[in-house]
Amino acid sequence: MTLEEAYHGIKKEIKFPRHEHCKKCDGTGAKNGTALKTCTTCNGQGQVVMANGFFRMAQTCPKCHGSGKNITEFCPECAGRGLTRITRTVEIKIPAGVDNDSQLRVRGEGEVGSGGNGDLFLFIKVKDHPLFERHGQDLKMDLPVSFAKAALGGEEKIKTLKEEVVMKIPEGTQSGKVFRMRGEGMPDVHGGHGFGDLYVRVMLAVPNNLNTRQRELMEELSRELGENNGKASLKDKFKKAFK
Repeated sequence: MTLEEAYHGIKKEIKFPRHEHCKKCDGTGAKNGTALKTCTTCNGQGQVVMANGFFRMAQTCPKCHGSGKNITEFCPECAGRGLTRITRTVEIKIPAGVDNDSQLRVRGEGEVGSGGNGDLFLFIKVKDHPLFERHGQDLKMDLPVSFAKAALGGEEKIKTLKEEVVMKIPEGTQSGKVFRMRGEGMPDVHGGHGFGDLYVRVMLAVPNNLNTRQRELMEELSRELGENNGKASLKDKFKKAFK
């Protein structure tokens, strides 16, 4: 499933193979469900007694395998097995906040047995996301920011898994600076600890393929910054160079 599906929770229709009692013979394995006779080896008891000197031990009848009856004619549908293989389709509700270590138990959707059907266990696999990196309930991302915006400050719009938010970029932000956005991470799969946080790492976007005018401005800025040598603020230098 996608990270977006894991964030919101989703209902998914899944298909899987399993066995169930043959409907034609009602799981007996006998033709028409009636071609059965009492086992002559155990007289219908399902067990035989083995004697060895003073010791007597009851064992499962080797002929009827404990059923007490033998099939005289096999069911043509299941060839006497009493089971047929089917493809089962069910709709599963997957809660918000699941992760790669999550597993869901769906009662009664497993293989058939003497006591009824067992359970189906689903192991969740969340696909990698092109923007967000998940760490438990927290998310991390890199945000490219222009040199001008990092120097002068400004705002950047970020589309989180829930909504679009505006993050303020302070004046003089350095590349690699990490900002924490509370509550913009993943929900708790158990519903008890709210949401994680989103950590945004600012990455300076260096321009390439500058035209002649842009190159002249950058060279002018470089000279201006070098000449002032820290006497004026970076913001003032930037504004002056690009007037």
